[in-house]
Amino acid sequence: MTLSPAPCGVSFAAPAARVTWRDSSAGLAWGEWSVRPAAYRLPVRLIVVRIAPRAFRWALDVQRVEGVLQPWRLGAVGDSVTVALNVGQFTDEGPWGWLVHEARERQVPGVGPLAGAVTMHRDGTVRVHDARELTALRGDTTVVEAFQSFPTLLDARSQVPAALCRARDGVDPEHRDIRFAIGTRADGQVLLVLSRLDTDVPLADRTPLGPTTREMAMALRALGATRALLLDGGLSAQLLVRTNAGARKWPGLRVVPLGLVLVPREPAARR
Repeated sequence: MTLSPAPCGVSFAAPAARVTWRDSSAGLAWGEWSVRPAAYRLPVRLIVVRIAPRAFRWALDVQRVEGVLQPWRLGAVGDSVTVALNVGQFTDEGPWGWLVHEARERQVPGVGPLAGAVTMHRDGTVRVHDARELTALRGDTTVVEAFQSFPTLLDARSQVPAALCRARDGVDPEHRDIRFAIGTRADGQVLLVLSRLDTDVPLADRTPLGPTTREMAMALRALGATRALLLDGGLSAQLLVRTNAGARKWPGLRVVPLGLVLVPREPAARR
């Protein structure tokens, strides 16, 4: 399927997603969707993970040794982890922007018109927010874990922000790269979407080429997302999914400071 660039600042119709679901377990399913971004001849594979958030405990994974931030590595997560991924953006000093871990605010919010946030709550829900909501969120005592990232792909009105179409504010609307995004649907399910070049050549799937930000917004919308936020993609993007059939990994090539891990809840705790 060809993904044409979506309009900005207005609602838009998205084509139906044609996901081939590969495997599933309690609260989770993953599959692949083959797309061809507009004016881009190489095929792209979107790895799609659909999650029932209350089936898992969500926690940021950050390590410090004697106050020094340690690199986060996908290969170091334990066997009890069902999903692991890199999250947020980062600077030379570590994670960028707002961080809440174990119900404590560890860093204050960063500022930017397209800077959004993901919050994980005591009731097991996971929510995506845009920049206009961050001030109120800092007073929300139900937030257990939270991180910031940018740019917002689908805002509070389920629209592509107009600023996403302007070549400023750190956004190049025509740039193509490996993309990684998180979204939420109206039914509360969470979507993770990672792009890879669709090739059998070893390591070529990690070539930093792929959709534009607007094309990723269109893909998330087609998958049913009403809100969506881009994560750190490019060489940083990395994902692990473990189901009853075993573990699948999509490694990155860059060390990152912050991960997110999902561990199954006990059945009685999911209600």
